[in-house]
Amino acid sequence: MPNEDTAGAGEAFAREDAGTAQQRSWLALGNWRLRSKLALILLIPTITALVLGVLRVVDDVRSAVDLNHTASQVAFAEKVTAVVHDLQRERALAVVRISSGDPLRQTGLDAQMAKVDRDVDDLRNAAVNLENDNQAASDRYAHGLQRLDALRPLRAAMTTSAYSDRAVLDTYSSVLDSLIQLGREVSTATTDRDLLRLGTSTQSISEAKEYILRGDSALQIAAFRDGFPGNLIDETRAAEASGDASITAFLANATGDQVQLYNDTYSGPEVDERRRLQTQAFSFAQQGQPLNLDGTKLGQDSTVAADKLRAVEVNLLTQLRAQADQLASNAVRSAWVGGVIVLAALVAALMLMLVIARLMLRPLRVLRKTALDVAYTRLPETVQAILDDPDPVNASKKAVDPVPVLTRDEIGEVARSFDVVHEQAVKMAAEQALLRENVNGIFVNLSRRSQRLVERQLGVIDRLEADEQDPDHLASLFELDHLATRLRRNGESLLVLSGAGLAKSVPKPVPAADVIGAAVSEIEQYARIEIGIVPEVAVQGLAIHDLVHVLAELLDNATYFSEPETKITVRAVITRKKALAIQVTDHGVGMSEERLAEVNERLADPPDLDVSVTRRMGLYVVARLAQRHGIEVRLRENEDIEGGVIARVVVPAELL
Repeated sequence: MPNEDTAGAGEAFAREDAGTAQQRSWLALGNWRLRSKLALILLIPTITALVLGVLRVVDDVRSAVDLNHTASQVAFAEKVTAVVHDLQRERALAVVRISSGDPLRQTGLDAQMAKVDRDVDDLRNAAVNLENDNQAASDRYAHGLQRLDALRPLRAAMTTSAYSDRAVLDTYSSVLDSLIQLGREVSTATTDRDLLRLGTSTQSISEAKEYILRGDSALQIAAFRDGFPGNLIDETRAAEASGDASITAFLANATGDQVQLYNDTYSGPEVDERRRLQTQAFSFAQQGQPLNLDGTKLGQDSTVAADKLRAVEVNLLTQLRAQADQLASNAVRSAWVGGVIVLAALVAALMLMLVIARLMLRPLRVLRKTALDVAYTRLPETVQAILDDPDPVNASKKAVDPVPVLTRDEIGEVARSFDVVHEQAVKMAAEQALLRENVNGIFVNLSRRSQRLVERQLGVIDRLEADEQDPDHLASLFELDHLATRLRRNGESLLVLSGAGLAKSVPKPVPAADVIGAAVSEIEQYARIEIGIVPEVAVQGLAIHDLVHVLAELLDNATYFSEPETKITVRAVITRKKALAIQVTDHGVGMSEERLAEVNERLADPPDLDVSVTRRMGLYVVARLAQRHGIEVRLRENEDIEGGVIARVVVPAELL
């Protein structure tokens, strides 16, 4: 740390450097004003903002393209579901015709086939215009459409050969499975949570409708055969279970409005009757009885139920397409807004750019580093070293290193101001150390003088007591004796405050009872003290006088903060750790929990000497003396009905 001479030399060097700087051109970047440097430093964040803004715009454009593609896939899915619905109707009519064995039973089958063909042609044309960058998705679309080629040979086989009704059901179902799986492409093509959730709900309804109608077609076969051939009943049950599972998945993903739409639409007597006929058929089949199932009624109810589910499916697809279109529009709008903002920010940043930022950041970083180092490390260490040094003035010299920032801008001015503040802090620390040393010296001198006078006074009182025969005069002398003893204890407390020792010791151990008795004799209201049984243990001579002082201070507080007619009890025991525990109990005004916690904290860790300490000198002296010998002192609330405070003093076994 520099002393005053070197500090002055440092100031002269700084002035010389400042004079040299004045001779340099004002164009020197190190001498520019802070706002000029700030304008220059905007270059880097401006470029960063430009790059990030462009990336954001590109991301919005990409999102808009993806969402437009999703909207196109939703439109294609609408055509797929139309083909699926009509093909499901064709399957039901075909199964009825084959199962009944009557070619004229379902006259609407040919018209339904023609309608499916028109829907398929429309779907193939839409697939040609569908753009898809994902090769795997394109392959899945091609595979689904390719399965439609199986319709022509299937129809031919129904009319020209003995094609079974179950084979017709299975073939139609395999074609429909491929088409229904195309609905999942909408969910895989989007990352928007709400759109994905709506697409999943729509797909669940489509799958539920397929499983329900597949089960109904199987029931049609059972109705015309009046029983379930082979494992048809297991397939029917599986289809119904899969339909219920799809409905459950829909209810789990759908919103409240969508659930309400489903409940309001897919309901009515036809839906309930379809379920009843199905349950009846399963029950009769399980009991081995004829089904007696009305195939015509079942077909009508199944058609109505399918139309209701189709209405829910169309509504969800409409919502899905509207939401996809809205998201795409929002993405386009966000891209335009982001582009305008980036352009505006770029223009504004270019207007503010003047110079580079390095010459501003370097002194600012040096100042920051130095300030943090001084504030958190160097200054506290320096102050503590000055307070602990016997010669604080000499220790304060060479204690301040100037901040190595020599520019003339605002940062340089702050650095010089910080040096002045640092010097003043070190100077005040030295002055405080001197003041503390002087105060301690005053305490010691006053205490020593007072003690000598008190000792002489006690000697005079002892002689008067020895010669006095009058009981009244003798009582007065005893009172004077106790007052003088208390005055001597106050003088000793001043010595403790100053950090000096009491310089008193007893050459041999003293019984604990005598130690307690000596403490009682040093207080004014000694007559109020009741001493219980004291263990036969002796205290080592080095700690006797300090322990007497500690107990006297606690007893004095106990008598002072309790009513004059109450008694102060003193008890002592030997603990399991062979320590001596002395307990002082009063029935006075007591202390709050917060106050007890504060006092116990001070007793465990005595604070530095200040004005607040002198207001509670007794407890501070107790804490210092107890800390010196490792004696534990704790206060706690007296839980008796009278209240008060209990002071517990634990003398370690090493002092016994």
